[in-house]
Amino acid sequence: SEIQKFLDQEEKMLLDYLKIFKDLNVNLIVNSSDISDKFGAFLAREGIAAIKSVGESDYKSILKAIDAKLVDDLTSLSEDDLGFAEKVRFEKVGNDDYVLLTGCKNPKSVSILLKGGLDKILSTAEVSLNDVLSVIGKIMDTKTVVAGGGAIYIELAKRIKAYANEIGGKEQLAVNAFALALEEIPKTLIQNAGLEEIEKITELRAAHKTDDDKWIGIDTITNTIGDNFQKGIVEPAELVNHIIKSGSELANLILRVDRIISAKGSKPAGL
Repeated sequence: SEIQKFLDQEEKMLLDYLKIFKDLNVNLIVNSSDISDKFGAFLAREGIAAIKSVGESDYKSILKAIDAKLVDDLTSLSEDDLGFAEKVRFEKVGNDDYVLLTGCKNPKSVSILLKGGLDKILSTAEVSLNDVLSVIGKIMDTKTVVAGGGAIYIELAKRIKAYANEIGGKEQLAVNAFALALEEIPKTLIQNAGLEEIEKITELRAAHKTDDDKWIGIDTITNTIGDNFQKGIVEPAELVNHIIKSGSELANLILRVDRIISAKGSKPAGL
């Protein structure tokens, strides 16, 4: 009958696809759409795992991770289109099922799985991880770092104060105020570490004597002051630039607004 011919033709097509996978030694298939139960049974019989109905963002991440190519026509599938993962594991974490692809060669996409007993703990961990990844990404993009722990701000403040001594008048007060504003960052670090603010900030200022001391900052892990660059405590130089520029622009904006309010509040004499 016509129906039987159709079924036979379908089975022949599926077996042809199966032969392509077997010839290329494929052991895992990732498909963006559904896989029929019949073809799934054929794959299982040959020891080929299959993941079906994968979302667009997920399969794009998989392609980047295993260095594979998206193929629409299976008859054109070649070894160059295949990706590689040393191990594939199917695991259940909580109420969700996961497919873990590990041992990928030079992956361009990776996933980090966070676990925690409470949603609040997970949310905090996610925010912290996102901050760390953003910092690492900025370092990879700019490839320039400076010592962390407030070292760069103390050094900048020292040099700005030295410049303020070379000028006079009201400009000197403004320059000194800018230097003191920069010192607020290491002061905040000291306060958050539970240390004595006046004692440690004085010690930091005294430690920045020469150009060789420019990377001396506060280590909030050991609560000591030393060369943070040698300790590997660094931050992106671009982040420091952004902080200083943003802070300066905000201060200018506040001053301008203050002038406008003062001007509107004043009245001509005799009125």
